[in-house]
Amino acid sequence: MGEEPKTGGETVTQYLNPAVLEIIFRGAERVGEVGGILPAAAVYKGDRRTGYLFSTWDVTQSKGFSDQPLVLLVGLDLEGRITGARVVHHIEPIAILGLYDGEFHRFTDRGPRDAALRSPVPRRRSEAPWVVRPQSDRRTQ
Repeated sequence: MGEEPKTGGETVTQYLNPAVLEIIFRGAERVGEVGGILPAAAVYKGDRRTGYLFSTWDVTQSKGFSDQPLVLLVGLDLEGRITGARVVHHIEPIAILGLYDGEFHRFTDRGPRDAALRSPVPRRRSEAPWVVRPQSDRRTQ
């Protein structure tokens, strides 16, 4: 899914489009320039900054189980809450596990929206409402 991430530069602008922006920051009208030690772009509604958008690749060089780039665009509001996220690139052999691209998107669409960065990480599946199970394991949703 998606092109390989660019090397030597930021990837927010590589993957961002209006549909992805709407998923991550509902109602956002524009995105500023990408910059900073941890590259991020300010997001605006009108002239009011509402948060920041970043790429997991730019910040952590995130990789999946296949040891290949796994890139998400993630939004944070000004209070550190996740506004949304979207998988924009992966090369995962997920079909073997019964997972498909739509399930990656369902995971990011369901949560952890509104989770605060300072919130504790759930210890059990029952505490994490955004857990997505493969098609073959839909007993408890």
